[in-house]
Amino acid sequence: METLFVLKRKDIRVMLPFGVKERIPFDRIHVRQGDALAVWLVRKRMCTNHFFEILPGHILLEASAQATICYAKAVNPALKNQYPLLKDFEGHLSDIIMTGDQLQFLISDFYVVGHDGSANVKVYLDGVEVGSFRIWFKILSERGFQRLRENKRKRKLEVSRAA
Repeated sequence: METLFVLKRKDIRVMLPFGVKERIPFDRIHVRQGDALAVWLVRKRMCTNHFFEILPGHILLEASAQATICYAKAVNPALKNQYPLLKDFEGHLSDIIMTGDQLQFLISDFYVVGHDGSANVKVYLDGVEVGSFRIWFKILSERGFQRLRENKRKRKLEVSRAA
């Protein structure tokens, strides 16, 4: 399928205004007609302190959600100032992912209705499917996102006072 445009790391950082910026894994995302292909070279820092430098499954799920959010914002201009957040998921991982592996995430069957959306994400290693997720997300307005941030700050403050 022909690439319509490519999102590079700097574009991806702008689209993901939350979380730890160093954990944004993608080197690039190829946006195509009807789907997207995100490419990620798994670096050592993502696997540090984990058994035999194996990538933990929750980081793979997080990466799948991030790729879906970037695709959503790239193809739907109305989401530019909105914040899709992971609501639910189901899926499986059928192989281990290690430092040095280059993964491809194929995002397809994307849709948004109102404030809810979903997508399928298939993860490939050397052309072989090693994971598959169905991701559901909720789209927050900027006000909703700011309320989440404020709540997070309050909880941090409460924890530091308790210590």
